[in-house]
Amino acid sequence: MTQSGSKHDRFMQEVLKLARAALAEGGPPLAALVRQGDRIAARAHALPDADELRQHPELMAMESAGEAARGGSLYAAVEPCAMCFAAAALMGVREVIYAVPDPRQGGFHTLIPIGDLAERSPTGVGGILRKEALALLRQYVDQHPKSPQAPHLRKLLDDTPLPPDPRGLPREGKG
Repeated sequence: MTQSGSKHDRFMQEVLKLARAALAEGGPPLAALVRQGDRIAARAHALPDADELRQHPELMAMESAGEAARGGSLYAAVEPCAMCFAAAALMGVREVIYAVPDPRQGGFHTLIPIGDLAERSPTGVGGILRKEALALLRQYVDQHPKSPQAPHLRKLLDDTPLPPDPRGLPREGKG
């Protein structure tokens, strides 16, 4: 579901501020935060030249939030990958809100919830401040065309409609 002008804008603005900081430091504009109620419990952004795991700000934010992640909301600049989505489910995150959908690698589209994970899967809202986030991704790809992240991020910039998901999942989150 794509929404704009929603209750999520305030927190997504904060994610985009973190993404800008990552970009200014030479890293990809990937950022996340954990919200518990009306407060931000943790923030994180991708780090330049970091190992692969440190490029997942969703994991860093949830780890930093600890128990505050349980029942909270995870906000991310790009739809969390299957690993981050599964971690959110296991940590008890209630909802995942993201700016740019990732139908090729995003957790809502690639992870088939099985057993306990199916019951614990967070709901999702996609497309919050999408245009602003896409502009940051475009800037990174233009400035760092040979970076390891550039090929995947470049695919996110393509507005070509994708074919329907073979499992019937919506392309922009669930819920």
